[in-house]
Amino acid sequence: MTSHFDSIYRVSLVLGVALLAMPLLKSQSAVARRLVLSVAFASVLVIPFLPAWHVDAPVYRALLARVVSEPSVAAIGEQAAPLAATGVARSIHWLVFAWAIGACFVAARFLVGLVVAQRLVGRATSDPTAWEAAIASAERVTGLRAVVRVSTAIEAPAVTGIVSPVVIVPVSAASWTDDRKRAVLLHELAHVAAHDLGVQVLATIACSLHWFNPLAWLVARRLRLERELAADEAVLRSGVRASTYAADLLAIAGAAPAGAIAIGEKPLPKRIAAIVAERRPVVLSPTGASALVVGTAALAFSVACATSAASTSPKLKASQVSARAVDRELQALADRELERMVTESKGAGGTILVMSPNGDVLADAGGHTDRLYVAGSTMKAVLLAAAIDEGVVTESDVFDCSNGVRSGQVMRDSTPLGKVALPELLAKSSNIGFSQIFDRLGAARLDRALHRFHFATAPEFATTPSADWNGTSFAIGATMSTTPRQVALAYAALANGGDGIVTSSTAKRVGALLEGVVAKEDGTGKNARVAGVRVAGKTGTSEWTAADGSRRSYASFVGYVPAERPRYVIFVGVEAGPDARVWGGGAAAPVFARIATRALTR
Repeated sequence: MTSHFDSIYRVSLVLGVALLAMPLLKSQSAVARRLVLSVAFASVLVIPFLPAWHVDAPVYRALLARVVSEPSVAAIGEQAAPLAATGVARSIHWLVFAWAIGACFVAARFLVGLVVAQRLVGRATSDPTAWEAAIASAERVTGLRAVVRVSTAIEAPAVTGIVSPVVIVPVSAASWTDDRKRAVLLHELAHVAAHDLGVQVLATIACSLHWFNPLAWLVARRLRLERELAADEAVLRSGVRASTYAADLLAIAGAAPAGAIAIGEKPLPKRIAAIVAERRPVVLSPTGASALVVGTAALAFSVACATSAASTSPKLKASQVSARAVDRELQALADRELERMVTESKGAGGTILVMSPNGDVLADAGGHTDRLYVAGSTMKAVLLAAAIDEGVVTESDVFDCSNGVRSGQVMRDSTPLGKVALPELLAKSSNIGFSQIFDRLGAARLDRALHRFHFATAPEFATTPSADWNGTSFAIGATMSTTPRQVALAYAALANGGDGIVTSSTAKRVGALLEGVVAKEDGTGKNARVAGVRVAGKTGTSEWTAADGSRRSYASFVGYVPAERPRYVIFVGVEAGPDARVWGGGAAAPVFARIATRALTR
């Protein structure tokens, strides 16, 4: 089952698509629109049990992610102190409690309506003589059995009862003409034929589970309108004159308990306009209805299976050779190294992706290369490339990393750095230093660069002011989610001379700085060294809080070899188990080195 937040995202997609389909079906019968909305609600109820087909949803804000200070290689083996209980977990508990209260309220309101409706039926009386002619006529047209009860507690006709439907009419109905009685029965039996009472139960369950989501209520409101329009269409198809039926509706309009469906439900003006319209919609045939249900369900499930989950699979599954993997020897190597890495780091899952600088996939182990994760410091190379390309930084620039205060919060490095030049800034993955690079570049220019690299950003990111904590955290990868494939492709572009995204000069300069991450004794990527080969790459470590309140971390290393004439771009990533911790330099970099060594010596 997916996380609660992921389900909300998927439910919103399905409901949003259903609403967007309404204008496209404007010329069709209300039956078609009612079917689409009904299938959408049915899909909402099964979404938590659907598998997630992870699509290439480039970037989103991981709201519970946080800035991580990557340690130097010498400190990687040290055991990090466990985090104290945070307010985030407590906040989640309160959110769950608030959700439960709202869900119970919505469900209870409907259940009370059902009880009230059943009591109305129990207290109602039968008047077979007055309704005999209308019942006989309606049953001939619909083929359904009509049961009519008279109640002193309602003002307008309504139908209730999922298993044994009953039409309840007010006492005033005794004075109605037989034609009006027939029209009323045709309308209510149309609801019975369409199983609208059952659909109402599904919609109520969905709205109770997602009461906080305005899309659920918008779809429910639209469904109520379309089911009434569909019932009105059924009445008109039986031969009832439109003007007479419209006058009847205006005369008998009224409300009913939540557990019943009243003939005069609002919005009446739209219904009257549809009734008296000169042009009638095309009747939806049984075959067309079946095709529409199947097509809508397929579309809804496809949309629902797209997920925004920002974590890898909790279990490492035996990987199979990707359809796009063209090197079986590298695939077998990647499979073995992934299993070893996850075992040694006691991880929950992982990914190894080997590509050519042109973007061709050579090996794909783990099957999670298109699954979202919080990127971490691997994105600093993209920020650096944009800054060098725009001419706002040079290799000789010196940055004062002694003060990390931004927007009232403190950004930290793993060790105090003081004043350092750009090469050391990248080698030690300084959060404070790269926040200053972001200040020089600005959010607007970084936003354009990220889109050129085929990442996406939140709409408001381009206008983020300098020194903003959230903007900076996103810029350095601390709260930016993406996929292993996209990160690998970004580094492939740098390895391939910039690929037109940045200039070849910029790509070469960034590559030289990435070499320092691995070559320097105090570089975070020291463990990615390959004997006799120049390596360009970057470590990444990210942390976030999962929906269950546990802390999650993801360690990665991505780079290319040989740096001067790249042959392979390799991404290595592993997710720690709940409340454990892994580092890019300690868990992922050595795996990169072993794979690169074997690949280059074949």
